[in-house]
Amino acid sequence: MLRLAVVPNINKDPELAITKKLLGMLEGKSEVVMSSQFEGKIKNVEFTEDVYSGADAAVVVGGDGTVINSALPCAMADIPMLGINLGRVGFMSEVEVHSMSEAVECLLKGDY
Repeated sequence: MLRLAVVPNINKDPELAITKKLLGMLEGKSEVVMSSQFEGKIKNVEFTEDVYSGADAAVVVGGDGTVINSALPCAMADIPMLGINLGRVGFMSEVEVHSMSEAVECLLKGDY
């Protein structure tokens, strides 16, 4: 089972609605780890200070800035990153919200 770091941008997803939708897609299919700052707002995930350590991949929910901020930690942990675009342009985020389900299924199958 994949261990996925889920990294939402609270400014782009203030109610964590998209993040919770993503977590629903991952439930029972992967282990999920998130930053401790989300403890109390999200349930049924592991919380830690270093979400990238020990993860097999990261799913970044936000805009291009969120992807840029996650790029170095992902590179240092040698893990791939999937960007879900909540920004306006999305040059770096691969996936739009309407395609998130398909992209998550591909990620879980290792088809990326």
